[in-house]
Amino acid sequence: MKDIAILLYYFAFVAQIGATILAFAAFRFVGKYRIGWIILAIGLLLMAGRRITPLISIQETGSYNFLDAILAALISLLLVIGIFVISKIVKDWQEKSKRLEKLLTFDFLTQVFSKAEVLRKGEIELQRSKRSGHSLAVLELDIDHFKLINDAHGHQAGDDVLKGLSQHCLKILREIDLFGRIGGEEFIAILPETTINQAIEVAERLRKDIEACSYKTRCNQSLKITVSIGITIYSPSDETHRNLSNSEILEKLINNADEAMYKAKAAGRNQIATH
Repeated sequence: MKDIAILLYYFAFVAQIGATILAFAAFRFVGKYRIGWIILAIGLLLMAGRRITPLISIQETGSYNFLDAILAALISLLLVIGIFVISKIVKDWQEKSKRLEKLLTFDFLTQVFSKAEVLRKGEIELQRSKRSGHSLAVLELDIDHFKLINDAHGHQAGDDVLKGLSQHCLKILREIDLFGRIGGEEFIAILPETTINQAIEVAERLRKDIEACSYKTRCNQSLKITVSIGITIYSPSDETHRNLSNSEILEKLINNADEAMYKAKAAGRNQIATH
């Protein structure tokens, strides 16, 4: 029985060290819970000393407690299993959290910013515009006769066009510009530190490049499209915005860009208009 008790204590010690190693290994992916996790790992390491003490006592006195050896082995084993399971739960939760964050940040189809994210970042740019005194431009793009593409070639072809257009626009716009999908075939671009003349130049370059480009679909079709673009400008010196919050200002700018875009459509499509 003495030999079995010694083996149980050795097992308890090894299991305790294993639980400690698992806790320290999980440190890299527990994110904001790292402080609590490192305290847990240190606590488990200190408990390993409790597994050594009975072995020393047996060696010095020859006496042992078989029930204590069994409990020590069970507790350490349960700690290993518990830390392993909790680590897996935390890791899975972190991965799901990252996937959810990506879904909220990017449009699932085009992988440009989602409506919520482009509005959130747009408010930040508005605040920066207020501080710097530089104007900010908002462009709204809408694909002309997009319904005809879906009707004639199918929704998959329409999805391919949306993805191709999104990547095309990202290549033309600057890194500091924001670009997102706000619904259906409508997109918005927010251009920091941009005057009305510069915004018109960017919008016209987008319009011409999109018109000249052919968009390949998964069925090896090459489709051509045009867009109508509405432009509006935010100026920090504009008194009409003085009592509005950033979200209210941005909503107003988007509405203005939307009106300008419909004005471009009413004038014949494949053109730009300002508000």
